[in-house]
Amino acid sequence: MDKVELKVKFETLTPLWNGNAWGQCMEIRPSSILGSLRFWFEVLCYFNGIIDNEYFDENGKPSETLDYKKFKELKDKIKSKMDLEKAIDKILKDMEISLPSRIFGCTGWRGRIRIKKIESIEDYCFGNKLNIPYAIGIKKDNDDDKNIIEWRTKNDYYQFIKEKYHGDNNNFKKDWSVWYFPHPYFYGKFEVIFETDEVIKDDILIPLLNFIDEYGCLGGKWNIGYGRVKVRGIEIKNENNWKEVKDWEKKKVFDFSNFALGKKDETNTIKTLQYIELIEEVNNFDKLLNKEDKIFVLKNNINENNFKDIIKELIKIKAQKRKEHKENDGNENERHQLFGHNNPTEGSKILPYIYEDKDNGKLKGGFISIAGILNIKGGKNARESN
Repeated sequence: MDKVELKVKFETLTPLWNGNAWGQCMEIRPSSILGSLRFWFEVLCYFNGIIDNEYFDENGKPSETLDYKKFKELKDKIKSKMDLEKAIDKILKDMEISLPSRIFGCTGWRGRIRIKKIESIEDYCFGNKLNIPYAIGIKKDNDDDKNIIEWRTKNDYYQFIKEKYHGDNNNFKKDWSVWYFPHPYFYGKFEVIFETDEVIKDDILIPLLNFIDEYGCLGGKWNIGYGRVKVRGIEIKNENNWKEVKDWEKKKVFDFSNFALGKKDETNTIKTLQYIELIEEVNNFDKLLNKEDKIFVLKNNINENNFKDIIKELIKIKAQKRKEHKENDGNENERHQLFGHNNPTEGSKILPYIYEDKDNGKLKGGFISIAGILNIKGGKNARESN
């Protein structure tokens, strides 16, 4: 099947961060973008029953390997070149390679989506354009706003510990919950050129981009609100020119009719997935703790003017809810799974959700919950989400 190229223009609503080996964000890495797209696709597939616990290893991570020698032998036996991609997809399915791995790759298989180029455009910055502090701290035993502190710099942070706790970091952390905001980060507009095929473009990639635009995140540090983006346009390459893809924002249904689903020698009757069917808007925070196979969204919590003010309010709410969970339930393991934990690392399943108001374009804040992934066997995380 002929390859097609899509150029997707993104604009950040909140900082975009992906760290290198030194924990610095100096570029937007293709692996980070593809990894985020895959994560959300896996979540949707898991909640819809397209993949199940057998897809994940004992740590709750996807783990599949293709025997490429055997695959090539079976591929070489294909006689008809018509519907070649379907025939290959069927072989991969019979070799127990799941749909997410067929699309995004696994050991021995490249996948059917790759990124050719990422380019920053227009007004962009790798720095601290939003003037975000080094860290925000909330006093654990007091709900008063006076017990919320911003440390503008790393030096301010350590000076506070030195003056108030005589340099004793352990005693400091007994009193304070701290959120760290790494910078530099990327903020602005960027374009990604994806290379794929017609089937993946229409049936998977564009619906997935719509989901990211509405609900998902890219990059890392989602627990502090990073990674929310808007898709501002999609173009397709036509010979040497780029042509606008019209009405892309209306394509919100995944079409699985061109893919073999189900286990080996079985047929899965799922043909389409309208992701909105997996989204449930709720009206209070406690409903975000639900571990059903859905994505729960709490909107309109915060109406501030900028990211810093919104995230400050959201982490204050989340800290209070974590405290209430501790006081009312006492289940430490569940609390760490839902709200996140640093040592050992446990990604939060209840994330800040910062979105653009459709009427006035201003930012609003709420929460989004993927607590249903805790039903995955054995694993703490399907993917670290912070």
